[in-house]
Amino acid sequence: MASRGSVYRRGATWTAHVSWGSGATKRQVKKGGYRTRKEAQAALTELLGSIDAGTFVTPSRLTLRRYLDDWLAGLATAGRRPTTIDRDGRMIGAYVPPRIGDVPLQQVSALELDRLYATLATEGRQRGGGGLSLRTVRYVHAILSKALGDAERKGLVARNVARRSS
Repeated sequence: MASRGSVYRRGATWTAHVSWGSGATKRQVKKGGYRTRKEAQAALTELLGSIDAGTFVTPSRLTLRRYLDDWLAGLATAGRRPTTIDRDGRMIGAYVPPRIGDVPLQQVSALELDRLYATLATEGRQRGGGGLSLRTVRYVHAILSKALGDAERKGLVARNVARRSS
Protein backbone atom coordinates (compact mmCIF):
# COMPACT_ATOMS: atom_id res chain seq x y z
CA MET A 1 0.00 0.00 0.00
CA ALA A 2 1.92 2.99 -1.26
CA SER A 3 1.02 6.30 0.30
CA ARG A 4 1.63 9.69 -1.23
CA GLY A 5 1.82 12.98 0.52
CA SER A 6 2.23 16.66 -0.10
CA VAL A 7 2.48 19.94 1.74
CA TYR A 8 0.83 23.10 0.44
CA ARG A 9 -0.08 26.60 1.49
CA ARG A 10 -3.73 27.29 2.22
CA GLY A 11 -4.36 30.92 2.99
CA ALA A 12 -2.09 31.99 5.81
CA THR A 13 -1.32 28.42 6.98
CA TRP A 14 0.18 25.19 5.68
CA THR A 15 -1.55 21.82 5.18
CA ALA A 16 -0.24 18.25 5.03
CA HIS A 17 -2.19 15.92 2.71
CA VAL A 18 -1.79 12.13 2.40
CA SER A 19 -3.61 9.69 0.14
CA TRP A 20 -3.26 5.92 -0.15
CA GLY A 21 -5.06 2.90 -1.53
CA SER A 22 -7.00 2.79 -4.78
CA GLY A 23 -10.54 2.42 -6.04
CA ALA A 24 -13.08 1.73 -3.30
CA THR A 25 -10.34 1.55 -0.65
CA LYS A 26 -8.78 4.92 -1.48
CA ARG A 27 -8.38 7.08 1.62
CA GLN A 28 -7.01 10.52 2.30
CA VAL A 29 -6.26 12.69 5.29
CA LYS A 30 -5.59 16.40 5.52
CA LYS A 31 -4.17 18.13 8.56
CA GLY A 32 -3.87 21.87 8.41
CA GLY A 33 -3.34 25.01 10.38
CA TYR A 34 0.45 24.82 10.57
CA ARG A 35 2.24 28.15 10.78
CA THR A 36 5.27 27.06 8.76
CA ARG A 37 6.07 24.70 5.93
CA LYS A 38 8.51 22.91 8.24
CA GLU A 39 5.73 22.15 10.78
CA ALA A 40 3.48 20.82 8.00
CA GLN A 41 6.34 18.70 6.63
CA ALA A 42 6.91 17.20 10.11
CA ALA A 43 3.19 16.38 10.37
CA LEU A 44 3.31 14.79 6.91
CA THR A 45 6.29 12.64 7.92
CA GLU A 46 4.45 11.54 11.07
CA LEU A 47 1.29 10.70 9.10
CA LEU A 48 3.20 8.70 6.49
CA GLY A 49 5.07 6.83 9.24
CA SER A 50 1.88 5.87 11.06
CA ILE A 51 0.23 4.74 7.81
CA ASP A 52 3.25 2.65 6.81
CA ALA A 53 3.47 1.14 10.33
CA GLY A 54 -0.24 0.31 10.31
CA THR A 55 -0.92 2.43 13.40
CA PHE A 56 -2.87 5.21 11.70
CA VAL A 57 -6.30 5.80 13.23
CA THR A 58 -8.93 7.82 11.41
CA PRO A 59 -9.67 10.95 13.48
CA SER A 60 -12.98 10.79 15.33
CA ARG A 61 -15.00 12.96 17.72
CA LEU A 62 -16.34 9.93 19.61
CA THR A 63 -16.27 10.73 23.33
CA LEU A 64 -15.13 8.34 26.04
CA ARG A 65 -18.67 8.39 27.48
CA ARG A 66 -20.27 7.35 24.18
CA TYR A 67 -17.65 4.68 23.52
CA LEU A 68 -18.10 3.18 27.01
CA ASP A 69 -21.89 3.13 26.57
CA ASP A 70 -21.53 1.28 23.26
CA TRP A 71 -18.84 -1.02 24.68
CA LEU A 72 -20.99 -1.97 27.65
CA ALA A 73 -23.98 -2.61 25.38
CA GLY A 74 -21.86 -4.98 23.30
CA LEU A 75 -20.66 -7.07 26.23
CA ALA A 76 -23.79 -9.23 26.20
CA THR A 77 -22.97 -10.47 22.71
CA ALA A 78 -19.39 -11.15 23.84
CA GLY A 79 -20.65 -13.81 26.24
CA ARG A 80 -20.35 -11.87 29.49
CA ARG A 81 -22.75 -12.75 32.29
CA PRO A 82 -25.54 -10.21 32.93
CA THR A 83 -24.37 -9.71 36.52
CA THR A 84 -20.84 -8.87 35.32
CA ILE A 85 -22.17 -6.45 32.73
CA ASP A 86 -24.40 -4.79 35.33
CA ARG A 87 -21.57 -4.47 37.87
CA ASP A 88 -19.08 -3.11 35.31
CA GLY A 89 -21.71 -0.70 33.97
CA ARG A 90 -22.50 0.67 37.42
CA MET A 91 -18.80 0.97 38.29
CA ILE A 92 -17.86 2.78 35.08
CA GLY A 93 -21.05 4.86 34.99
CA ALA A 94 -20.60 6.15 38.51
CA TYR A 95 -16.94 7.14 38.33
CA VAL A 96 -15.69 7.74 34.78
CA PRO A 97 -18.24 9.72 32.70
CA PRO A 98 -18.90 12.37 35.37
CA ARG A 99 -15.18 13.19 35.41
CA ILE A 100 -13.69 12.52 31.96
CA GLY A 101 -16.60 11.25 29.87
CA ASP A 102 -16.67 14.27 27.56
CA VAL A 103 -13.03 13.85 26.51
CA PRO A 104 -12.72 12.55 22.93
CA LEU A 105 -11.70 8.88 23.04
CA GLN A 106 -8.58 9.50 20.96
CA GLN A 107 -7.44 12.25 23.34
CA VAL A 108 -7.60 10.24 26.55
CA SER A 109 -4.05 10.10 27.91
CA ALA A 110 -2.26 8.08 30.57
CA LEU A 111 -1.80 11.32 32.51
CA GLU A 112 -5.55 11.93 32.40
CA LEU A 113 -6.21 8.42 33.71
CA ASP A 114 -3.66 8.89 36.49
CA ARG A 115 -5.45 12.09 37.51
CA LEU A 116 -8.79 10.25 37.45
CA TYR A 117 -7.44 7.50 39.71
CA ALA A 118 -5.93 10.03 42.11
CA THR A 119 -9.22 11.92 42.28
CA LEU A 120 -11.16 8.71 42.90
CA ALA A 121 -8.73 7.73 45.67
CA THR A 122 -9.08 11.06 47.47
CA GLU A 123 -12.62 12.24 46.74
CA GLY A 124 -14.39 9.55 44.75
CA ARG A 125 -17.18 8.58 47.10
CA GLN A 126 -20.61 9.58 45.97
CA ARG A 127 -22.05 9.70 49.46
CA GLY A 128 -20.33 10.95 52.55
CA GLY A 129 -17.20 12.33 50.94
CA GLY A 130 -13.73 10.86 51.05
CA GLY A 131 -11.95 8.58 48.68
CA LEU A 132 -12.59 5.16 47.26
CA SER A 133 -10.60 2.14 48.38
CA LEU A 134 -7.54 1.34 46.31
CA ARG A 135 -9.18 -1.97 45.42
CA THR A 136 -12.13 -0.12 43.86
CA VAL A 137 -9.80 2.26 41.99
CA ARG A 138 -7.86 -0.74 40.64
CA TYR A 139 -11.15 -2.30 39.54
CA VAL A 140 -12.14 0.87 37.66
CA HIS A 141 -8.69 0.76 36.03
CA ALA A 142 -9.13 -2.89 35.04
CA ILE A 143 -12.48 -2.18 33.36
CA LEU A 144 -11.11 0.90 31.56
CA SER A 145 -8.05 -1.07 30.46
CA LYS A 146 -10.26 -3.78 28.95
CA ALA A 147 -12.50 -1.20 27.24
CA LEU A 148 -9.55 0.74 25.81
CA GLY A 149 -7.87 -2.50 24.74
CA ASP A 150 -11.00 -3.33 22.76
CA ALA A 151 -10.94 0.18 21.25
CA GLU A 152 -7.34 -0.40 20.18
CA ARG A 153 -8.22 -3.79 18.68
CA LYS A 154 -11.06 -2.15 16.72
CA GLY A 155 -8.76 0.58 15.40
CA LEU A 156 -10.50 3.41 17.26
CA VAL A 157 -7.33 4.45 19.13
CA ALA A 158 -3.67 4.05 18.24
CA ARG A 159 -2.81 2.45 21.61
CA ASN A 160 -4.35 1.49 24.91
CA VAL A 161 -3.19 4.27 27.24
CA ALA A 162 -4.53 2.40 30.29
CA ARG A 163 -1.69 -0.12 29.87
CA ARG A 164 0.71 2.70 30.65
CA SER A 165 -1.01 3.95 33.81
CA SER A 166 -2.30 2.48 37.03
